[in-house]
Amino acid sequence: MRRGPRIGLTSAAALCVALAAAPAAGAARPGTKAARSLDAADMARIQELMETPPFDRGVWGLKAVDLKTGRTVYGQNRKQMFHTASTTKTFTTATALDDIGPKHRFRTRVVRRGGVAADGTLGGDLVLRASGDLTMGGRALPDGTVDYTGFDHTDANEVPGAATLTTEDPLAGLDRLARQTRRAGVKRISGDVVIDDRLWKPTRVNAEVVSPIVINDNAIDIAMTPTSPGELVETKTRPATEAYDIDVRVRTVAAGGTTDVTVHEATADRRVLVTGTIATDAASAEHPFIQIFRVPDPAFFARALFIDALRRAGIEVDAATVAPNDAAGLPARRKVARLTRVARLTSPPLSEFVKLINKVSHNLGANAVPFWLGLGERGRPTLERGVAEIARFAKRAGAKPDQFTFADGQGGPDNQFSPNAAVKLLRYVRERGYGKSFFKSLPVKNVDGLPPPNAGDDPSTGHVFEKNGLTGALDPNGLIEVQAMALAGYVRAGRRELAFDLVVNHVPVLDPNGNPSQSAEDLARAFTAFPTLEGITQLLYESQR
Repeated sequence: MRRGPRIGLTSAAALCVALAAAPAAGAARPGTKAARSLDAADMARIQELMETPPFDRGVWGLKAVDLKTGRTVYGQNRKQMFHTASTTKTFTTATALDDIGPKHRFRTRVVRRGGVAADGTLGGDLVLRASGDLTMGGRALPDGTVDYTGFDHTDANEVPGAATLTTEDPLAGLDRLARQTRRAGVKRISGDVVIDDRLWKPTRVNAEVVSPIVINDNAIDIAMTPTSPGELVETKTRPATEAYDIDVRVRTVAAGGTTDVTVHEATADRRVLVTGTIATDAASAEHPFIQIFRVPDPAFFARALFIDALRRAGIEVDAATVAPNDAAGLPARRKVARLTRVARLTSPPLSEFVKLINKVSHNLGANAVPFWLGLGERGRPTLERGVAEIARFAKRAGAKPDQFTFADGQGGPDNQFSPNAAVKLLRYVRERGYGKSFFKSLPVKNVDGLPPPNAGDDPSTGHVFEKNGLTGALDPNGLIEVQAMALAGYVRAGRRELAFDLVVNHVPVLDPNGNPSQSAEDLARAFTAFPTLEGITQLLYESQR
């Protein structure tokens, strides 16, 4: 059910006016031609790819339709529910665009409790009111867009060695707030510094705590460079903070040796041990080996970083840098909202966050969406209420309720939907006024992410706009399998366009001889086997040329 006007978010009424006034992105661009039907040879080639070992032991689903007419050009198991992994983010981000609006901006305010004396002393607390801003200025490019790399640091631990860091300062937003506070006349803070993170209750969703305050994706980057065999690696961490002691005990091994690093949980005294080995040929000063420590208490982390920023701005802070964040000691949120503002940070438009979520498969951002959807409603937002809103949107988009189920925003193992449901969404979104923002958020085949070495030999490079998804799980025998490998999006071949959803579930991990395996090499091969699926998207593209 669509909502009425909401505090701080684009209202449903305003959105309807905007959609009526703006030209629709359209299920078909002006001059688009009807798609060609796939001939018998095309279908045989698709089936041949689906029967390539080990995919012949999995379960496939595929639906491809003419974006102009909705006519199906290929279908297999179209109504069957599949594990969908991160292609779930298409539903998550589309709901955000539809419900909140692509132009919405989050505003983080700093207020003071107490007056400022003639000498600049604040006789009370300084409070940063967290707004749900996903980047807090830490990825901002000069043109106001959000930066991202081919492989984001948020996935560094899951795919070791692939991640690279953006060049922007993750503390840029906090520094801006601190400088504004100084310009407001505050030279010393005699009370505490508090992060008011009560917009919603910080909630663990899968691997991360989803909080209204986010600094550097609530992670500490650990960049390691091998030295000489037997010696400790050189290490740089960012952001620099006293909140946690990152103790790196990783040693260098000779070229060709084992690269295996573990970031352990923080101890009671906030010590984070990092152990393992890195081979000399696995990283370099130009391309260090990146791992991250996900902070368990984002507000505690942000408080320490904000105090450091205030001091950099020339403000004396009497409170200890490392101390519990006392949000519980604040007055009610409505009373805090009425306090005198000394600083404000405005986020990029929501469309930029949608782009970040889809381009790099940003799980923290995707899981923040259900909480964003509840802002302005009575009571604090929850994951469950937000997920229910995603389901309502899927129904509005034309998906049948018995062909989808959602459990989070990122696409964890409990999310499932059918190819029919996915294509209904893709066509619906392109008919909305925000369809262009959604389309631009999708990764471009062999352009975004980490292009394969032979990308230039694929004629569909740059012509397929697709969200990818990948997840593993244990099969009934306790062996790791590829639970889901999926692609969903659009094929654009000249004036012809398709919307498609392609997914395979329950693919076993096999060695080169076809036997079950759990070796690191065979696991790596199984979980990087997207070329088989990309071969199918290439065929879809070639069928429309």
